[in-house]
Amino acid sequence: ITLALNSFQGRIPPELGRLSRLRVFQVYGNELSGTIPSSIYNISSIYYFSVTQNQLHGELPPNVGLTLSNLEIFAGGVNNFTGQIPVSLSNASKLGLVDFAQNGLTGTVPAVLGKLPNLFRINFDDNTLGSRQSGDLDFISSLTNCTVLEVLGLHGNSFGGDLPSSIANLSVNLSILTLGSNFFHG
Repeated sequence: ITLALNSFQGRIPPELGRLSRLRVFQVYGNELSGTIPSSIYNISSIYYFSVTQNQLHGELPPNVGLTLSNLEIFAGGVNNFTGQIPVSLSNASKLGLVDFAQNGLTGTVPAVLGKLPNLFRINFDDNTLGSRQSGDLDFISSLTNCTVLEVLGLHGNSFGGDLPSSIANLSVNLSILTLGSNFFHG
């Protein structure tokens, strides 16, 4: 189902969760509000999930990588999502793109994302990730296993400390690395 780039308003109908064979869920570029119904997160066949550029809020379910284990694209940037990045995303072994830029996510980036060999884009620009402390970027060393990584967006967060030397070991395919507007030193 692709309902992108319209002027839809209101909540996402939970009845869409009855589409049990749904593979693509694209509602980006609308004016949708509220939370994403749990019934959508339970459609295990979804591999393309994009709710970017709406007015959605709430936390990402901690088990999203288990219920949406076929995810290849997981995008929800430019919304009002809060809470932590689910560690369970590491269970979506085909995941290639995670983009939740411009939200209110907190905590840090789970190191287990480094277990995903197909990750080519990770974008968490403009959130409130990090603690302004040393060690905020310890997860970077795990991303050296992501050999096809092209984009790593961490701009505009609260990451602190020194840049880890493992940053030099990121993918040779890396073409975009954003680290500005944080609290690095050294």
